[in-house]
Amino acid sequence: MRWNLGCLNVVFAAAMSIVMGAAPAFADNHYLTPVAPGKVALVIGNSDYANLPDIPSSREDAIAVADTLRSLGFEVHQHLNVKDFREFEDVILPAFRSSINSGDFVVFYFSGHGFTHGPHNMLAYTDQPLTVKSARLAIDALSVEAIEDLLVKREPGLLLFILDACRSIAGFVVEERDGSRAIAKGLNAPSGYHANAINIMTAFATRPGAVAGGTATAGQMSVFTDALVKNVTNREADFNRLFNRISTEVIIETNEEQQPGLHDYSRTDPWLDPPTQIVDQEKEAWQSALSSGEHKSVRAFLSLNSVSHYAHAARTWLQNNANENHAARFTRVSPAVVERAWMPSIAGDTVSVTRLEAPVAFERTLSAEASDELRSVSRSDLGVIETAADTDSSAPDIATSLDTLARYDVLVAASNLVAREAPSFDAEPVRIKRQTRLNFDRAVQSLQLAVNPDPVPGPDTRQTVWLKAQVASQNAVYVPVEAKQLRPIRLGRALREFTIPRRKNAPAGLVDKEAVAAVVAETKRKYRSITW
Repeated sequence: MRWNLGCLNVVFAAAMSIVMGAAPAFADNHYLTPVAPGKVALVIGNSDYANLPDIPSSREDAIAVADTLRSLGFEVHQHLNVKDFREFEDVILPAFRSSINSGDFVVFYFSGHGFTHGPHNMLAYTDQPLTVKSARLAIDALSVEAIEDLLVKREPGLLLFILDACRSIAGFVVEERDGSRAIAKGLNAPSGYHANAINIMTAFATRPGAVAGGTATAGQMSVFTDALVKNVTNREADFNRLFNRISTEVIIETNEEQQPGLHDYSRTDPWLDPPTQIVDQEKEAWQSALSSGEHKSVRAFLSLNSVSHYAHAARTWLQNNANENHAARFTRVSPAVVERAWMPSIAGDTVSVTRLEAPVAFERTLSAEASDELRSVSRSDLGVIETAADTDSSAPDIATSLDTLARYDVLVAASNLVAREAPSFDAEPVRIKRQTRLNFDRAVQSLQLAVNPDPVPGPDTRQTVWLKAQVASQNAVYVPVEAKQLRPIRLGRALREFTIPRRKNAPAGLVDKEAVAAVVAETKRKYRSITW
């Protein structure tokens, strides 16, 4: 199987002889208890400015958004007319930050004046002067990026900014250090980069540098926030699709003068209040990741579903299985070989590949880096045997096959093995447990191949190739692989390849069940029975 652009490509074959390493039993029922994520929000509406034009609608915006978020289960910290840096830094921010727990769904909403300075998005306190010196910007205005940096440290599952603040400020300027005066415009797209890869989304009321309309009429909200509160309580769509509706309503209402946008540095499609059907689908996706027993699968689930009802279970699993050097499953045949062997162009032909009968094996899934590295390797060098009738003579030789191994970044100890501190059987032994990951860092060329220069004479003569690997933080070790440990096997006949689309309105990673059922039924009808 292979994933491709949200679809699942499935190849059915007449037989399959790949032996997998044992997988953990799908017990772990304590990981299947749904836990709704914590939801906290900071809502600010600045309407009454001392030196800038008032925006009466900002008060109404903040009140309406706070009430709406409370109805969706958020703990809301609501503040109107935040005066200055001291009030925000000393009072508002500490209380809000302390309410955030790891994995929470966090919302920051602001309605009021906003501007940019260089790459930074700034929000205006109500006491902000009409002219601000650039050296005092961090004090006289509120930096969105600074807020982001502080909130990310609390490790939320998702950080969602909603900024109804892309408004021009008549007469407002920033005085630079050299005395020049820069006119501030609307907000920029934020950088969104953080080393810990927190999911971050920023919803803007209009395009960067453009004007977003408020209103001076008492009791009325801005066009953007009005559309926001009307749509976010809809439980039939995730926030990404809801925002498309919000944006469309604003564009139509303003005759295309205001165009909201969503800047997305996340991998998730968050639901503000998911219906039961979505929670059930989240469980289905989580069961698939959990049953793999692999860190990569669990981390992928968590990244794609960071504020789902099973994100807490995924975090708990990762904490309880912190040893990433342990591979839950492995295969004697490289998944890259199977991918290249079973192609629609050879449907009906018997497929044979090289099977590694060695102390090392392959992970069941490859990293993107390894996949890219292996694309340049020919089918025959990768281990595909083109002439099925003469498999014994068609297998790649030891040097070719092990040279290809050098392109993988991770292999797995297929059994308890004895490596060596140097490429020699006389070197000190290093014992490695079964299913330990052996890491090969191609960037520093830490994987090397060395043919044993002095084979033992007589009947025990053997050609040995040494794989240089890294195990956790240990020094490099050398794993011996012998020529006799390669042999060809037949996988069977590739019958047909199908593309299964992603399931509509479902969490990432789930495919269309009906399409799968149709493919299975068609294959059974045309060929033979199918077992999984």
